[in-house]
Amino acid sequence: MKLTMEEIKKENSALKEKCKDYEAVMEGLKEKVNTKVGAGDGMMGETKLEEWRKAWKKN
Repeated sequence: MKLTMEEIKKENSALKEKCKDYEAVMEGLKEKVNTKVGAGDGMMGETKLEEWRKAWKKN
């Protein structure tokens, strides 16, 4: 099936929006983890965030 240029642009736009949404969610999670895990230099928060990123990408 051949895609027209308009269809490709539409798909690309939708994917860009999903990416922006993903980035916003991840930033929110990072803030929550660093706040709740809390003290120190945030290394626990960064580690957990990276685990979530990997899990999110699998889905």
